[in-house]
Amino acid sequence: MKGRDFEIKAVLNGFKISFLTDDINEVDKLTDKCGKSPLEVKINTFKHKRSLDANSYLWVLCDKIAEIVHTTKLDVYKSHVLDVGVFDDVAVIDNATNRFLQNWNNKGIGWIAEILPCCKLSGCKKVRCYYGSSSYNTSEMARLIENVVYEAKHLGIETLTPNELEELKQKWGM
Repeated sequence: MKGRDFEIKAVLNGFKISFLTDDINEVDKLTDKCGKSPLEVKINTFKHKRSLDANSYLWVLCDKIAEIVHTTKLDVYKSHVLDVGVFDDVAVIDNATNRFLQNWNNKGIGWIAEILPCCKLSGCKKVRCYYGSSSYNTSEMARLIENVVYEAKHLGIETLTPNELEELKQKWGM
């Protein structure tokens, strides 16, 4: 649930943590769980999730670009993930590399792993692991879409106007 105005107070047996929320549905769910057994509580920084409209717009543009450059929308999408997508570099033991690559690449269309030329660890390969856009937050998705929009404009494809794009970003919560 989303909360604000956190307060922490020292009490006799430990600490009491409270916060404000206006999500009555989540409060009802929490109330059902309270008192039955100990709870696990996790607190994270709130991030807006991207809208399905953002995802749809991305794929429409990828398809239009693919028509002009004579490729597939999947290839267009993957090339943009490789250009501006979110990634981590990891060291993988030599004899586990092929299996790791296969498993990572099978997670989804944008989940791409590639071996980099050097690794400082002996007996390991350095692998760059790109995450698919299904795992992106709003700012990461905005960056991906802006990159696709740039290519589309360069190819003469009609895109959303700056005002329409800004409106779409507002729906993302940016």
